[in-house]
Amino acid sequence: MNNELNWKSYKGRIIAATPILCLIAYILVGFFTHIWVPTIAIFSLIIIVPIVLSENFAASLYPILAVAGFFVLGFAFNLWHPGWLLFLTIPVYYILFNPFIKRKKVAC
Repeated sequence: MNNELNWKSYKGRIIAATPILCLIAYILVGFFTHIWVPTIAIFSLIIIVPIVLSENFAASLYPILAVAGFFVLGFAFNLWHPGWLLFLTIPVYYILFNPFIKRKKVAC
């Protein structure tokens, strides 16, 4: 049980440190390579890391698909403006499908 508490503590620390680490990586890559616009994809890790570290990864997959769709629309078709609307579908998805996704733990 102690290992479980330690892992939850480390997961929380990793998730909390992700935004600052992304900012540092973005600035370093930008200064050394002078490639700023595509490097902004680093900030998608702020969304992806908590999802990957969550206990129910399959239920958290939709935001990853929304971010991927946003980047495909933006980089491939230069549709950044309508692409951001994909982010609005994330709360709608969880409002509609959360009762089906949520699984309660049964006490033994």
